Amino acid sequence: MAAGRGAAMVAAAAALLESLDGAARERALFTFDDPRRLRWSYLPGDRVGLPLREMDGDLRLLAHRLLRSALSLPALAQAVTVGAWETVLESVERRDDGRRDPGRYHVSIFGRPGAGEAWAWRFEGHHLSVSVTLRGDTPVAATPLFLGANPARVRFEAGGALRPLGVEEDLARELLGALDGERRARAVVAAEAPADILSRMSVRAGDLPSEGVAASELEAGPRSLLRRLVRLYTGRLAPELADVFAGVEEDPALRFAWAGGDEPGVPHYYRLAGERVLVEYDCREDGANHIHTVVRDPRGDLDVDPLRAHLAAAHGGDAHS
Repeated sequence: MAAGRGAAMVAAAAALLESLDGAARERALFTFDDPRRLRWSYLPGDRVGLPLREMDGDLRLLAHRLLRSALSLPALAQAVTVGAWETVLESVERRDDGRRDPGRYHVSIFGRPGAGEAWAWRFEGHHLSVSVTLRGDTPVAATPLFLGANPARVRFEAGGALRPLGVEEDLARELLGALDGERRARAVVAAEAPADILSRMSVRAGDLPSEGVAASELEAGPRSLLRRLVRLYTGRLAPELADVFAGVEEDPALRFAWAGGDEPGVPHYYRLAGERVLVEYDCREDGANHIHTVVRDPRGDLDVDPLRAHLAAAHGGDAHS
């Protein structure tokens, strides 16, 4: 990954830390080898780090500058929408207990930014987790990258809807519809969608079933749609970071798998799986109006070697959270 974007991250993380008082800095700063660095989550609730609700306006601006250093403009728009969307969810659920608080997004920094050694940062809360690991000013991992939306759509009486992750749903459905009978039969791997993304919140992306239709089996039209769908997800990263996924959309072994119904409003799931990228999308809960999506690197999220993580899990280590 390019060091230029890492320099921007170093500056953004350092500016945030320098602006915190002693107590706030203690809440935001951890050692790189702290095991909590590997405990990422997209569930609601408290987590380590300094929450936005304890920052004044200037500090929140610095926190969001750190977030934007990792994301493309469309993904940044989605990320800040996901955070603000908690207010919508609170209204849908008719809650008043503070559980859906847009201020409950936390910033954590592990290690000293730009010190020439490994360090990392995370911006995380309900339905949003962005993690980047660096060595000095060079990013070495920028996954897992999770975005979710509940509700997935809010409809207007006059027609139309607000949909934070609408393109992710529509483009995949277009790809499924473009497949002919034989290829569609290979792509649809189950009649029902799973309860959630299969990789969940593991450190290691896991050995998911090798199912679906391969890119090499597709004709020109569907293969072009598959490329667009892959780029939609890898393009969540800022251009300077996305080179970790450079060319993955051309992988002939990349597989597209679908589970569940093919009509809007029916529970459904899909997966894009290759040697260098894993994408999962699930929309099942709350009447198929609740989306989870994640982009992962099977070669090592969080700069953790997959084999080492697998062995740690097998021997009772802290490989899952």
